[in-house]
Amino acid sequence: MVFILAAGETYSQSFGEDLKEFGNTGADLLKEIPPDKQQETIAYLTTLSLTTASYFIDKEMKHFTQNNKTPFLDAVFVFDKYYIEVLGAGTALLYLHGLISGNGKNQSLGLRLGESIVYSTLITNIIKMTAGRTRPFKTDDNGEFNFFQTSWEKTSFPSGHSNFIWAVAGILAGENSDPYFQTALYTVAALGAFARVYNNVHWLSDTVMGSAIGYLTAQFINDRHKNKLKEKEAAPPPPLFRISIPIN
Repeated sequence: MVFILAAGETYSQSFGEDLKEFGNTGADLLKEIPPDKQQETIAYLTTLSLTTASYFIDKEMKHFTQNNKTPFLDAVFVFDKYYIEVLGAGTALLYLHGLISGNGKNQSLGLRLGESIVYSTLITNIIKMTAGRTRPFKTDDNGEFNFFQTSWEKTSFPSGHSNFIWAVAGILAGENSDPYFQTALYTVAALGAFARVYNNVHWLSDTVMGSAIGYLTAQFINDRHKNKLKEKEAAPPPPLFRISIPIN
């Protein structure tokens, strides 16, 4: 994530203020989870439709990936073992760099990446433990749900890795509108999600749902950030002089 380091912007907050902002983002996200707008309803229905459609080809995709393994693909898709740690550490370092050096852009971006990762992961883990879906390396039955589980073998749905990489990609894509940059980001995110299917630790529908949670959480945070910037731009500037007259 070194390529994100850039010149500072008008953003000056203390760590305590960032913590407050982090909490406010979570509170706003919680209010938005029940869909009350047409755009949100469409996003929810699209996610549900794609997840349901992928559920019906879970077994076929499992058999296809497991029967078509190659040394080259093994080497490519092994990166799913590392990207959570790499992206998580990169996010922390980016935020700390901004906070310590006074680089407002990196501080703001690091905070938003952290928000996207933490809140999307929280949503994912709640669903994981509630659904209790068995991972594909333990069963050939993609409909094996054992509700309210905490063991790793029975918390397959949704995919936490898919959620994580899409939560990061969505925020970074919001920083640069270049279509080639965004396409590259989302391609890497899609490969990161597919790696979980290839390595037989997730069903396809796990990764579809996890990716959607990460992406939609990132989009909410991006939109919230843009709206706050517009509010700041619209606010009148502070007065150059302030005169106070004491009254005895």
